[in-house]
Amino acid sequence: MAKKNKDENLNEPKDNSEKLNSAEESDTPVSEDPKTDEFEINNEVIAQLNLKIDDYKFTAQRIQAEFENYRKRNEEIKNSIKSDTINEIIQEFLLVLDSINSALKIVQEGSAKEGINLIAKQFYSILTKYEVEEIDPENEAFNPLFHNAVMQEENPEKVGTVVQVFQKGYKRKGKVIRFATVKVAV
Repeated sequence: MAKKNKDENLNEPKDNSEKLNSAEESDTPVSEDPKTDEFEINNEVIAQLNLKIDDYKFTAQRIQAEFENYRKRNEEIKNSIKSDTINEIIQEFLLVLDSINSALKIVQEGSAKEGINLIAKQFYSILTKYEVEEIDPENEAFNPLFHNAVMQEENPEKVGTVVQVFQKGYKRKGKVIRFATVKVAV
């Protein structure tokens, strides 16, 4: 073992001056204070790590924002589907309400008419609960956003006015569920 240590020591420079001479010959500058070199290296590593941290923060914030947008879109889609489903069900009930209103016009007896009238009131209270509004445009200006003209009548005094309503229209939360079917004066 002693021989190995001697051989290893032979390859090393004998004093610090030899170390400095060999360092001067290489391309890398060597400072006189090794602590300064270590400090500079640590600052570089810290700067690189801080850049990575900022990059990861930015990525995490972007993913969080994307997820929040995804959650909001899904909530809007869910609400839209729910509203559309309610509107479709209400359309089915409107057909029954039309039949009840027709029966009210036909029935003359007091008790039968009162019973049908009570049923109609129940329907209207349900429609009110679900924010359904009636579109009854008789004697109002024709509006294609709410009315469906199926007939025309010549009447120079009321041009562009609804003169007869064949079927009432309904809207819910500003959206037309069923257009009012009307006759318009031309």
